Amino acid sequence: LRGLLLPDEPEAADEDLAADGEEGVEVGRLANWLYRRVVALGLEAAVLRSLDTGGFAALTELLTAYHLDTTGLHGPAREIAPAGVDNTVD
Repeated sequence: LRGLLLPDEPEAADEDLAADGEEGVEVGRLANWLYRRVVALGLEAAVLRSLDTGGFAALTELLTAYHLDTTGLHGPAREIAPAGVDNTVD
């Protein structure tokens, strides 16, 4: 489809597209089990929207509204991996 719509424009590599994007800021992490619950409930867009509009506090409020356990939600520098695995952010 891309070739039909933009036949004269070369396709950019994934690395080039990533380099052109805005630099992101980590505001928190979801444990794997919590992420799976978010996906199962179809809340991916709501999670992004809450982070965009109200940050970490808004995400916590959203998860609480859906009765999701926020113990799987961590700020960017907290450990979320199983014991003995160092997953901290520098």
